Amino acid sequence: MDLSENKLGDGGIQALCAALPGNSTLLRLGLSGNHLGTRAAAHLADSLLVNHKIESLDLSHNQLDDRAGEFLGRALAENTGLKELFLSWNHFHSPGAVALARGLEVNPADGKGCSRLHPQSALLCGSPAASLVGSRSHGDRPSPPVPKAQVAWREGVGRGHLQLSLGGRDGEGPGVWGPTPCPPQANIFLKVLDVSYNGFGDPGAAALGVALRGNNVLEELDVSNNRISPAGALRLASGLRENRTLRTLVMARNPMRSEGSVRVLKSIQANARSSLEMLDFTDISVNKDFWELSEAVRGLFPRLRILHGGFPAPFRRDRSKLPDEAAA
Repeated sequence: MDLSENKLGDGGIQALCAALPGNSTLLRLGLSGNHLGTRAAAHLADSLLVNHKIESLDLSHNQLDDRAGEFLGRALAENTGLKELFLSWNHFHSPGAVALARGLEVNPADGKGCSRLHPQSALLCGSPAASLVGSRSHGDRPSPPVPKAQVAWREGVGRGHLQLSLGGRDGEGPGVWGPTPCPPQANIFLKVLDVSYNGFGDPGAAALGVALRGNNVLEELDVSNNRISPAGALRLASGLRENRTLRTLVMARNPMRSEGSVRVLKSIQANARSSLEMLDFTDISVNKDFWELSEAVRGLFPRLRILHGGFPAPFRRDRSKLPDEAAA
């Protein structure tokens, strides 16, 4: 069912979600471009905890913010049927990115000993949604309460494969390092994660790096145009030193320069069990160091294809033995 571009708003989604718990036939739901905000995300997350029939949910081109990311991130670890979730062109900053990335981590069953990047807004696993959202204010007006079920953690974890697309239109937000309560388990069945055109920034990249270390099922990750610097690329690349399943990594159009791209290549080079087949650095100019390292890495992984944004003019004039600029 496609309800895109209908201006449903939060009230319309609340009515729709009231009918979803009993659904047994609806598999695809399109809700893009409906002016959906935090309360809509809370209601949808609540529904995802009890409805495991929907396989594809499109929430792109809405107004979902970091608090919406907190609600949806918790729901992802509980849902057992969702395969596709599209969140492109929303308002996710670094805190929302971190909250969603937490669902990819493989956590200890008792949730102890967890220390990870979390938003300053504090993620309290198991807290009622009313205390999570209602305790904050919009200027002088307190936020209204929202459903409680979407932040409740239950035993068990989703067993379906999930495709998550999480692009966005805004810049990165603040984040801090510190211990936070962890869910009993996290979603460890995600196959494709697309967070392109978002404002993840370096904190979001770091959170994804943490998730990649223990995740053993993710095969495609797209973090294009996320304002990731060379430092952020290094944090994300740290997870590539241990990851064995990722096949496609797209980091195009980030301000990570050749320096950040080299750091990614070095992490792959250090992982003899890497499964990467595609590295995409489109629109990122690279230098001679990158090219020489890419040749060495491809010697270790013959199936690996590397795309990049080409070489600077001085290097380009003396590259008779170099491949086409579109692929290294």
